[in-house]
Amino acid sequence: MSFPEKQATSRSFEPDPPTVATLVQAGVEHSVTTRRDLLASGYSADTLSRMVERGIFLRLHRGVYHVGPNPTWEAHLQAAVLAAGSGAAVSHTSAAMAWGVIQRRDERQIHISIPAERSVTRAGIRVHRTRLRGADTTRWQGISITTPARTLVDLSGILPTIQLEQALARAVREDLTTRKMIHAAALHRTDRKGSGQLRKLLEVEAAPALTRSRAESLLLEHLRESDLPHPRTNARIEHWEVDFLWKEARLVVEVDGFAWHSSRKAFEQDRRKDQWLESRGFRVLRFTWRQIRDHPLRTVATIARMLPGSG
Repeated sequence: MSFPEKQATSRSFEPDPPTVATLVQAGVEHSVTTRRDLLASGYSADTLSRMVERGIFLRLHRGVYHVGPNPTWEAHLQAAVLAAGSGAAVSHTSAAMAWGVIQRRDERQIHISIPAERSVTRAGIRVHRTRLRGADTTRWQGISITTPARTLVDLSGILPTIQLEQALARAVREDLTTRKMIHAAALHRTDRKGSGQLRKLLEVEAAPALTRSRAESLLLEHLRESDLPHPRTNARIEHWEVDFLWKEARLVVEVDGFAWHSSRKAFEQDRRKDQWLESRGFRVLRFTWRQIRDHPLRTVATIARMLPGSG
């Protein structure tokens, strides 16, 4: 017995959502893909439009889609890179947040660097046309991004000195890069606004200062403006970490910011730390945020009296 052959249908194949997700995620990062790749995978333009209408694909930029709703921040980064085209890389504050050298913020506009000879305009993307060497870019979680060293060079034109120094300190402290690598990246961007500021920080023999809070940053600014010797910041003394340390003078300064020191548990831990330090011959001074903000000269003078030859 013979059976009639099935007639091929002219209707374009439209897989169900799980099949779509499996197919798309097989070769993309963070569930982000492009219209070109979807069409190359066998989807027709009509099918793709229906997928968008049904919410299976979420359009993030022209020709760039996310599989399903609720894309992550990383997905938005990848989408911006794809939307910007060949040679694009996440850069500036967006790259700095990815590397963890500045605090994550609600930055709706993503910074992307592209080769200087190209020009791109996309909503929600801040495009920087620049010279990008091969050594200036790498991959982070599968996303094209400027290296930590190049990122710091880009930050030098937009961050105040104290924030740039802290970003530099975090990058070096977390072994993301080295001072030598940052210096090399800066040499290739001598035309960059602020690159001189970065090179000046690199020329200082002492390690760049890292602080955790605005109160610590403000006190550090006041100390820098004085003639006092520079302290180590967020330094470790055995199992304790202290805000400021003058090792030779065996002087520790702690900043009692409200957010960190307001609980009873934190208060008691501070007392244990002070007792341990004092039993090892360290002198401990504590200042509140209000003292630092409202009485900076008095605060610095108090510290000066505890330092040999500075009183």
